[in-house]
Amino acid sequence: MIQDSPSTAQATDDSQALSPIVILLVCVVSAIVAGFAMTTQSYWIDEALSVIVASAKTPTQAWHTAHVVGGSVIQMPFYEVYLYGWHKFFGSGEWIMRASNIPWFVLGQLAFLLLFRHQAKFALTACLLAAVSPFLWLYLDETRPYIMLYAASCWLLAILIRFLYPHKESPPLYPFWWLATLAVSVLVLCSSSLIGVIWGGGFIGAILLALLLAPQRIRVTGGTRVQLLLGGVLFVLSSLIVAFYYWRTWGVAAHGYHTSPFSWLVIPFWAYEILGFSGFGPGELQMRVSPFHPLLQSLPLLIPLAAILSLLGWFALRQFIQKRPDYRVLGVWFVALALPILTIAVAFLWLGNRPLPRHFIPLMPAVILGLSSLLILAVTQKSIVWRATAVLLPILWLASSLNLRLAPRHAKEDYRRASQIAAAALKQKKEVWWLADAAAAYVYSTPVTLTNTPGFVWALQAPSWEFIRYKFPPNVIIMSKPDIYDPHGAAVRYIKENQFSPIIELHAFTVFSRHNEPLETP
Repeated sequence: MIQDSPSTAQATDDSQALSPIVILLVCVVSAIVAGFAMTTQSYWIDEALSVIVASAKTPTQAWHTAHVVGGSVIQMPFYEVYLYGWHKFFGSGEWIMRASNIPWFVLGQLAFLLLFRHQAKFALTACLLAAVSPFLWLYLDETRPYIMLYAASCWLLAILIRFLYPHKESPPLYPFWWLATLAVSVLVLCSSSLIGVIWGGGFIGAILLALLLAPQRIRVTGGTRVQLLLGGVLFVLSSLIVAFYYWRTWGVAAHGYHTSPFSWLVIPFWAYEILGFSGFGPGELQMRVSPFHPLLQSLPLLIPLAAILSLLGWFALRQFIQKRPDYRVLGVWFVALALPILTIAVAFLWLGNRPLPRHFIPLMPAVILGLSSLLILAVTQKSIVWRATAVLLPILWLASSLNLRLAPRHAKEDYRRASQIAAAALKQKKEVWWLADAAAAYVYSTPVTLTNTPGFVWALQAPSWEFIRYKFPPNVIIMSKPDIYDPHGAAVRYIKENQFSPIIELHAFTVFSRHNEPLETP
């Protein structure tokens, strides 16, 4: 049998199990926290695509819309089905649509509470860290599948830990329910997003390796053998259906991807977001324009969290050296966590694209559970340094999360207001050029088209100078993120040469008018 992890066994040896009342209370508080983490700010680019599909009147129209939209939207089938049902049941609106993340966040908390209920300190500390995690707050506030991926990974990781490190008070893992929960979690993970397939493969490989290392942990009787066989057949068939779906939609999805050159500088940025620095640092727009200077200005805010995490890293290294690690178990964790990370990095490098921190959100449960174990161990140390470190980490994470939620520099692009200005200009019989995301304008009921059509806002996407230089000047130009929508600098040059002036500044938007022509705004 695989022995208890030294750190986990010491950090989580509680004699009293969590009561149903405590579990219910933690779930309610978690739902409230998740609701607070969400805002009514404008949908950003990718959110708008998901909302467009979910807003279709019929499933047939939603399917057709997903094909038109393309990109990653069509390759997150289970999430889009879920979001479609959520929209029809609860209605639209930014907060309502983002609230679709609440059930999944609570499910992630339940994985910790139920599977570690006999290790109360461990379960409650993990739930606390999840509730104050800046990384999770960031994606709770998005109508995208990342919290769904996180929840499925919570169950997979928690079950794997229960298998690898059996606690003396925990009930045995019953083969049918254990494998059924694994199968459902893997299917949710894989069908929520194409990136989830890589993580699902890592978890399946880790589970198979763990079974080889400790086959006696699962005892199959005659009564459960048929159930396991039927469940296995259903799982294989479901996996084949998911694989077939991704294969058939790959061509449709590929045309919608926006690629960004791969850079090794993204690696420290993964740690920056995952470890919770985002709220203390510059906003996303500041990072786009010039990442290094704003980061240097934010150093006084970043240093305390960096110091706490460095101390915890040193503490973890000491524990690792003092105890003899089971290298077979380390191999299981390599397959479950490190192998998917390497696969994603290589795949994106091969595709000429840039992996972002959100692609690694299934890693977050491991970060939370690992930190939880360290915090509980640190609290038991005689040195006040370690005890203070354990207390300060959740406080600093909460402060970072509140900054993400409340600080103006972390606000989303103001597509709602920009779209209202564009629509108002159309009503005033003005011609409008829109150098921003067309889907987001469409979500906010702005008549927008990708061709120069009278009565519509013309959405120009990365125009060349030769394409627009001889176009008759419009009355209004609305621009967002020039590095995306004007990478060649053609629109900026056109604005200068045709005497446009900025008349309205919004978050991530500038509204230009020719000859300072006044614009009535709603």
